Amino acid sequence: MITYILRYIFFSICFFGFYNTYATSSVDSLRIVIGALKGSEKIDALNSLCQELSATGDIAAENKAIHDYIREADAQKDKESAGHARAKSIFFYYNNGMKDSLEAALPKYLEFFQTNHMWDYYFNSRAAKVEMYQASGMPLSALNEAMKMYSFANENKLNYGIGVSCYNIGIAYYVTKNYTLAEKFLSRAVSVLIKEDDITILLSSFSQLTQVLENMKKYDAQLYYTEQWEKVLKDFQKNAEKHGGKINLSGRYLYCYASRASLFIEQGMLDSASVYVDKVVECAKGRKPIVQYKVRSLLSKYYQAKKDYPKALEYAEENLRHLDKNNLHTTELYAISNCAKLYHQNGNNAKAVELFELWGEKIDSMNIAQTTTQLNEFKTIYDVDFLKAENQIISQKIFIAVSICVFLVIILTLIIVYSFRLNRKNIALYQQIKRMDQTEEKAEKTQTYTQEDTHSKEKMLFKSISEKMVNDKLFTNPNIRRKDLSDTIGTNEVYLAEAIRVCTDGLTVGEYINRLRLKYACHLLSNSSFLSMDEICENAGFSSRSTYYRLFRQQYGMSPSEFRIIAQKTKDK
Repeated sequence: MITYILRYIFFSICFFGFYNTYATSSVDSLRIVIGALKGSEKIDALNSLCQELSATGDIAAENKAIHDYIREADAQKDKESAGHARAKSIFFYYNNGMKDSLEAALPKYLEFFQTNHMWDYYFNSRAAKVEMYQASGMPLSALNEAMKMYSFANENKLNYGIGVSCYNIGIAYYVTKNYTLAEKFLSRAVSVLIKEDDITILLSSFSQLTQVLENMKKYDAQLYYTEQWEKVLKDFQKNAEKHGGKINLSGRYLYCYASRASLFIEQGMLDSASVYVDKVVECAKGRKPIVQYKVRSLLSKYYQAKKDYPKALEYAEENLRHLDKNNLHTTELYAISNCAKLYHQNGNNAKAVELFELWGEKIDSMNIAQTTTQLNEFKTIYDVDFLKAENQIISQKIFIAVSICVFLVIILTLIIVYSFRLNRKNIALYQQIKRMDQTEEKAEKTQTYTQEDTHSKEKMLFKSISEKMVNDKLFTNPNIRRKDLSDTIGTNEVYLAEAIRVCTDGLTVGEYINRLRLKYACHLLSNSSFLSMDEICENAGFSSRSTYYRLFRQQYGMSPSEFRIIAQKTKDK
């Protein structure tokens, strides 16, 4: 008998508390009754207490009530209620901007949801974290978290999770104005979520997708999705009525009709737009200020398209006053800029300038705030990555240290062996170069005798060329050309080239000049230690340092620096 009396008291309190404008009395009444209740009735009462406290704004009391709800559900081993209570806790943290508490509680709650296959709670809770990152101006963190959620859902073939994560990825791209990727993921979210019974995220996906398509001016696609959107709402309403329920979806229809009205306005189809503007106005009756703001924005846009600027300005001004009164900063910039444009179109340029200046100040302030937030986000991401890397380094420190030591020993050994072999090779090359120089000198003397004896025209001409080039160091002129040389010798270019080709085993004029420059560079490297490499390059007649190094290595098999070192060691010996 006592149990029935307590049940009667509890349900009476819940019933009258629903209509009671003073939430405190119903909260106190619930607290009195809860102590005497047991089983599922106590769980239901705790759930009702959480709902009542959410209306009072007493955050501490609501948080305590939610945790009492969790403890009682766990104690009674009521898995469904325990899951519901944990999900309620996550959204309590989200709604009150308690980012740290949400991040701290989320891992253990997700584990509970996963263990008990409560996938709706699981993905909705993860989505709350993503949305909190978005609200905090951290799009990179939001996108990263949404991508992780998508990977998990895709790997486990969880349709609802794929849809929710695609929706959140699409929002992240939309915020960063990457409309192409936003369209891709939001349309995927619609195609996946349309198969689910819960239409909450599906309707949000329709809303965001149609906005993206309007920004991209894809009006045919936007119209298609608004039709799908309306069909989903009608089917949902029919199904509810079929099961004896009566549901008011005017608030849901409002956004669908607003999207369709907007696309007709954008296309200049004002008669069609008028039909849906009227539907939006009807659906918005008695709704919250933020909804009224959207309706007035649509009306201002509609009358602006009709060139009824005074009427358009009337709604825009009302929005601006409404924002000032209700402190709705999220849409303030659009309201100010829209008003400024309409003042200009109505001929009130002074007021337009004033509002544009205000808009500029606010946009600068917002940009600074966004930049600061993004920098903090980058720093947070960097710090997290740094800590992860540091932990990995600590856990593998011994292995890495040993590996580095072994690697360094191997590298040092290879360097020593390579240096020794390179030094031997360079010494051999240096000695070979010297022998070649001596052989060439002997050949020149022999050639001089032969030339005097045989009177060969090519050889006699080459003798003149060689003497002039060597004695006057003509090759040191970086700009010397075949014509310059032929003019200096007193012959034509053809004879000059032929003489050099015959007497140097097929060298061109340019190759012959560079050969003389390289020999002279060797002389300077061996005997002019005070000259820098660049000075030797210039004195030898090379205009390009890279050409000098390339030709030197090609001719002698080592770099000029290596040649100088070997030459110095040979002289010291």
